[in-house]
Amino acid sequence: MTDAPIDLDTASPARLREDGQLLRRTASRLAMPHLIRRVLIVIAGLVVFWIVARLILSAGATADYSRFGPPDAAAVAFLTRINMYIWWAVVAVLALITFFSLKSVWSGSVARENAGAVPADVLQGVAQQVSPPTLAVMRWVWADHSEPFSLGDLRRSAAELRGARVSKMHLVREQQLMLRAQLPAWNPRGGLSHGTTDAAEPQAAGAWSGRAAEPAGIAPAGVPIPPEPQPQAAPAQRRGEPFLGATPAGPASP
Repeated sequence: MTDAPIDLDTASPARLREDGQLLRRTASRLAMPHLIRRVLIVIAGLVVFWIVARLILSAGATADYSRFGPPDAAAVAFLTRINMYIWWAVVAVLALITFFSLKSVWSGSVARENAGAVPADVLQGVAQQVSPPTLAVMRWVWADHSEPFSLGDLRRSAAELRGARVSKMHLVREQQLMLRAQLPAWNPRGGLSHGTTDAAEPQAAGAWSGRAAEPAGIAPAGVPIPPEPQPQAAPAQRRGEPFLGATPAGPASP
């Protein structure tokens, strides 16, 4: 089914800005529960990291390396001197693990949020309030109709409105009309022509014709080809007969 054409000149820039604000407000309202859930997960992760880091530093402050040798040994003295840096390095590694884990959780939550379908009543309310050019942008963004219109499509529609997508679509339509007006008409006798074609005008062999030009030396279809003459073998020479053109031998001398 083909969508009905939409007049892209029926909305002013101010109306398009209002439509973009409406789309962004709708997207923010739908995404608010997901955002709250992500913030709670991040806060819980940071609290756990803070508790574990304090336990690590507290345990490291009372670390005893006497089991590795006497206190005046070089190894024990070295470990005692860098004891604070060892446990801070452990905390730094734990911080990196926590950061990338929370980042992965945040990215996965955003991806699931963008893939979520917009409720039918919300989408209907938006469609009734926006202008026809904004509807055209929303249909352009929603390219894959095998999936429902998602929250990510709604956000991208708002971004495309801000990026002058309506003007670009209007320019594309004008360019299509320009190129279509210059498209040559099809002539069944001579192929393509930009105007009226004279029937008596000779056409190039094989150029936009119904069939390709015949190669040299090949007869057209339907014309019989005469058989080529076959070479005949020379008659066998009898024994004792002279060769053709040879001088006969004279009588033998006594």
